[in-house]
Amino acid sequence: METCSNFQFPPGFRFHPSDEELLVHYLQNKVNSRPLPASVIAEIDLYKYNPWELPNKAMYGEDEWYFFSPRDRKYPNGERPNRAAASGYWKATGTDKPILSCCGSKRILGVKKALVFYTGPPPNRFKTDWIMNEYRLHHQSKLSRSKGSMRLDDWVLCRIRKKGNMVKNTCEDQGSCRMGFPKIEELQPTFRNYNADIIMDSPYKNPALLPIQTNSGSPLTLQQARAQHDKDGHKAKDEDNLDKVKRKATDEKNYKKKS
Repeated sequence: METCSNFQFPPGFRFHPSDEELLVHYLQNKVNSRPLPASVIAEIDLYKYNPWELPNKAMYGEDEWYFFSPRDRKYPNGERPNRAAASGYWKATGTDKPILSCCGSKRILGVKKALVFYTGPPPNRFKTDWIMNEYRLHHQSKLSRSKGSMRLDDWVLCRIRKKGNMVKNTCEDQGSCRMGFPKIEELQPTFRNYNADIIMDSPYKNPALLPIQTNSGSPLTLQQARAQHDKDGHKAKDEDNLDKVKRKATDEKNYKKKS
């Protein structure tokens, strides 16, 4: 069952499927013995290993790793899964999250459960940074196995990652990812090339007030910068005085008309 591969996507491509894509295109096909879109998910008995051993068992992955794995019952006649794994166990956090289809009637495709790995036996257990999202189809367990069998599910799909080890660009712009467009590299913003010495030595501390560059791109000297600033200030002041004269003349004209 254990497989390992050096599968590589073409440059620029990454394997970051949505929850719905994992259930519809991968887990459903696996459960029904249909071909998969790509052979990038390994088949292992995940609960035989510690999570830090799993990256070497994966067929593909950078910061998260995907596996098909069976699940066994904890008790012969119960529905609780056995979460013991190698030197610890996986503990569920929260309740199952239903995964709905994005189109049409919004039917339930399956459920996702979040788990955290603990090492050591109780009460000396230690919480690790390893996290698992376990995907299973809706009512999969009830349909696949009868009572008395220790096998709870033939296949579930598990995504393993280490907390704090995820690259932030996985899908921050969810809109472009869902539409199928590649993420566009952010352009570096263009800033004015202020001369730090001029700004620090100048009494005008606000850089926005200093026209530091000439049209040719060469920086101004401190004296030139101050002269340019004073020139702009006088110009603005003259324009303001002209507006005041115009307003005064208009007021006097209106007053004479009323008289």
